[in-house]
Amino acid sequence: MTRQKIFKSKNDVFFYLCLVLIPSIQFAIFYIGVNFNSILLAFKDRESGVADKFAGLTNFIQIFSQHKSNSRYTIENLLLYAKNSLILYVFNTLVGITLALMFSYYISKKFKGAGLFKVFLYIPNIVSPAVLVIIYKYFLEEGYPGIVYSITGESILGLLTTNRFFWVLFYSIIMSFGTSVLMYTGAMGQISDSIFESASLEGVGPLREFVSIVVPLVFPTLSTFIVVGLAGLFTHQMNVFSFYGESDGVSDIWTIGMFLYREMKTNDAWKYYPYLSALGIVLNIITSTLTFILRGVLNKFDPTGDR
Repeated sequence: MTRQKIFKSKNDVFFYLCLVLIPSIQFAIFYIGVNFNSILLAFKDRESGVADKFAGLTNFIQIFSQHKSNSRYTIENLLLYAKNSLILYVFNTLVGITLALMFSYYISKKFKGAGLFKVFLYIPNIVSPAVLVIIYKYFLEEGYPGIVYSITGESILGLLTTNRFFWVLFYSIIMSFGTSVLMYTGAMGQISDSIFESASLEGVGPLREFVSIVVPLVFPTLSTFIVVGLAGLFTHQMNVFSFYGESDGVSDIWTIGMFLYREMKTNDAWKYYPYLSALGIVLNIITSTLTFILRGVLNKFDPTGDR
């Protein structure tokens, strides 16, 4: 059996090179070009003065130890922020995507109230995030304690006061439903009706249909959300800034994304740009490696064979 040629003519080779050239140029300009100075900064030192001087791998070494002049930059703090980022990703993947798939299936099957569900789930994407956060915070801090007091006569603390990490995490998950539901609903709409008709004739119920037919057929879309979520593992701020601004008093719920944003806004941030640049490179290497590994694993388990 002869091996089939990928390129049958010079025109095919030229067409392929053009397709590869365009994203390569885009990557070179908008990633390497834009970030070139940041990459160089990772090997410099600014703490001795305004002028940069070569520091070798000092900034990379300090990432995994104690920064020599900044008590905020410790491996313990970075691990805490990384843990919060990982918790956000895991819950967004396991809880957020699962619920989004179920809501999407309910809407795509046009069950009772499907249209209303669709509107409710997408409204957060229309209303300003700042307004939503204010409403959400007011309910947790004033509304819920007021309801409890009116029923039981007992005064309690607001939910954000007792467990702010959970409720900020919960907000981040439910706010992601709108886009996810639209994407999943669109993917489910591409499934042939004949498949559902055949399943119905075989006596397949909604739950079995959802697990054995719908989820495998929308797996490419599902895997895309999982991979993209991992790619943004260290950039997601979990809406902490919307809730608390730049306050240092809630650093225990910061993610890596929030930490980087906050440090770039400090008055003496210019001195620590080299350290932050080195940290960005390390995080980029970790994220890129994990993303490629995860993508390879998901491709192997793709039931549609669409890779």
